[in-house]
Amino acid sequence: MAHSVPNIKIFKFSGPLYYINSLRFRTQLTALTGLDPKKMKMEMQKQRYSSETAVYELTSVQENFEISSANRRRHIIIDSSAICDIDIVGANTIIASIKEYNAVGVTVVLAACLDKVQQQLRKADVMHSLPESSLFISVHDAVIGCSTATSPHELSA
Repeated sequence: MAHSVPNIKIFKFSGPLYYINSLRFRTQLTALTGLDPKKMKMEMQKQRYSSETAVYELTSVQENFEISSANRRRHIIIDSSAICDIDIVGANTIIASIKEYNAVGVTVVLAACLDKVQQQLRKADVMHSLPESSLFISVHDAVIGCSTATSPHELSA
């Protein structure tokens, strides 16, 4: 289930995140948030390609794109309170999703992650890929953190 707050999508995944359902996690994340990083990347490439046809267009499109991206910074909060267990494939799925979304300007954070799951993420050695600022104690804290941040570096757990 995904809920919408302006520029913030909250996605809740229920159940264990294992190799057997990691594809379902990614499919649901894309479908329920309405943000597909692959399509977004293709759109960005189209804009860049079409803007390269003329030098003066390139400058104005990049400036407009940077301004509009800053004004529309988007965030996805993964409410992981119902993820009761995770394996290495599930952990890598989360990391890959975060990297894909970050590449197109969407910040992804985890909220309400159970201690057991955090320990499994550490054990899988993927915590180095998750900045401390991408983990929040509750969904409410994540919404506040994302609402007040203008860049991914300004998030504070």
